[in-house]
Amino acid sequence: EGVIRDITERINAEDDFKKSEEKLRTLADFTYNWEYWLDPEGKMVYMSPSSERITGYRADEFMESSDLLIDTTHPDDLSSFKEHLLDENNLDGVLELDYRIVTRQNKVKWINHICQKVYGDDGRYLGRRVSNKDITDGKIAEEELRNSEERFRALFYKAPDAIIVQDYKGKILDANPAAGQLYQMENDKLTGKTIFEFVPKESRSEFKTDFSMWIEGKMDNKRSFILTTTSKSIPVEIHASRIRYSGNDALMFNIRDITAIIESENKLKEAKENAEQADMLKSVFLANMSHEIRTPMNAIIGFSEILSDEELSKREREEFIRYITQGSNTLMNLIEDIIDITKIEAGKIKINFTECNVSNLMDELYATFLKIKNRNGKKSMELRLNKPVSDKDFSISTDPNRIRQVLSNLLGNALKFTDEGYIELGFTLERENQVVFYVKDTGIGIPKEEQKLIFERFGQVEEAQDKERKGTGLGLAISKKLAELLGGNLTVESEKDVGSIFKLTLPVDLGAGKVEKKKIEIKVPEINWNNKVILIAEDSVLNYTYLEAILQRTNVKLLWAKDGKEAVDMCQENDDIDIVLMDIKMPVLDGLNAIKEIKKFRKDLPIIVQTAYAMPEDRERSFAAGSDEYLTKPLNATELFKTISKFIN
Repeated sequence: EGVIRDITERINAEDDFKKSEEKLRTLADFTYNWEYWLDPEGKMVYMSPSSERITGYRADEFMESSDLLIDTTHPDDLSSFKEHLLDENNLDGVLELDYRIVTRQNKVKWINHICQKVYGDDGRYLGRRVSNKDITDGKIAEEELRNSEERFRALFYKAPDAIIVQDYKGKILDANPAAGQLYQMENDKLTGKTIFEFVPKESRSEFKTDFSMWIEGKMDNKRSFILTTTSKSIPVEIHASRIRYSGNDALMFNIRDITAIIESENKLKEAKENAEQADMLKSVFLANMSHEIRTPMNAIIGFSEILSDEELSKREREEFIRYITQGSNTLMNLIEDIIDITKIEAGKIKINFTECNVSNLMDELYATFLKIKNRNGKKSMELRLNKPVSDKDFSISTDPNRIRQVLSNLLGNALKFTDEGYIELGFTLERENQVVFYVKDTGIGIPKEEQKLIFERFGQVEEAQDKERKGTGLGLAISKKLAELLGGNLTVESEKDVGSIFKLTLPVDLGAGKVEKKKIEIKVPEINWNNKVILIAEDSVLNYTYLEAILQRTNVKLLWAKDGKEAVDMCQENDDIDIVLMDIKMPVLDGLNAIKEIKKFRKDLPIIVQTAYAMPEDRERSFAAGSDEYLTKPLNATELFKTISKFIN
């Protein structure tokens, strides 16, 4: 028994399929994508040559091994790929999957996998066709874009500067939290508003012009002002960039609050101006200093040369000596001013508080400057003294030497700048525990704008220079600092062409009590030290000659050591030495070390330091070395005799 079936139609269909397959194969062989076909039983019937370009494996290797598709799948995507294969078998239509493979070269690539069941014209299932496209570059670009966006969002929201994105009409599209802090509102509420709402009215016209330039890319940075929701105007620096935002053209503004920068710049500018002014004042000071030094030096040198003329009368000789003395005192005052301002700036000046008899101090200053006034040819100008306290022993606790120095500076200036009227020296008790000393004059006065300048180093009023009433420009600066060191203040009230009043205000202890001073009056002609021996340790011939000249009238015997070692040797060899006048700066052995050596074997021998070193620390070092007293050059004869008398008598 048998069955005979007509298979003509099937044979024709197979022929049609083979012809169609040949056409498709011809096309697939030249396609750029990786193509393969599976028959209805899942057997691979075709693999395109492009598989080798993408996977590294040849087409025949895929045809021989049905597992190679699974083996090349990335381990992390294997599960999803197998699920997709199940879907391919069970579902119709076009199916798509992005997954990774590992190539023969061990590289990871992204594949866009598209598969579809294929049916004949008669509806018969012919198998599946698969097209794999290498999308690695696209995936990397997507990943970079995603990372870039994440980085942008992180930078955008965490940036310390305000960042605002807006369209070309000025509408705010996005803003970070820093922008909200700057404008003092929540950043999401900024969205939808226009940037022009936050610009001060006086700056809006300029800002609109700038906005157009930012859109055209003609400007990047700009300093301007923004207006907060509390109507506060803040200086800012704006950096604008053209960007694409959500597919549209936009501007991104970086806005930085530069309030602190502006303040620093203003301070720097002020410091620069102050430095330039200080440099100018310094130049003026040096010019004045040259004038102040050369003027007395001219008198000292000139009259010293004239003194050698033997035909000079006694009166002329005494007059020229007086000029030399005046010039020397002027130079000494100049040097003391320079030393004082240096010590003050270095913080080395010392204030010695003690009892000060105010009445005596005022009388002394009045008497001194009355003589100076008359000597300067200002006899028609009146010098007044105002002492409101009746108690002649009224005393305060302060540093009398420093008060004397300040008031002397004020009186000296008043004399210099007052030609008519009067100068008044006085003090008042305006409050409890506060004394105000003052010097009032009817001089040229000081313009208001220059009143602060006069207390600066080298500061002088221009008019004073025009009238050739120059000085060092240090006196008032020193006085101001001394007033502060005394715990008080120095102020001025003045009007041009009317006069000035300088006030030295001091907090003092009014219960200091009465002052009792014991004055030692020594008259040089009465001194007779004919049985005494003084050793002068001095390397300068001129300084020794000066000491010899003023001491010879006392009939004292003088010994001269020209260096420290010689002084030590002479003290060891001569027990008759009663006192030593010791210079500090000497060759071989300096004065301080010489004192230490002498005190080792003659502890009770009085040693008086006489030196040009005038700083407080020099005095301290001298006493630390063992000296009994300390005098600074140039030596005052009366002070020298008083000091020697304390020990030699």
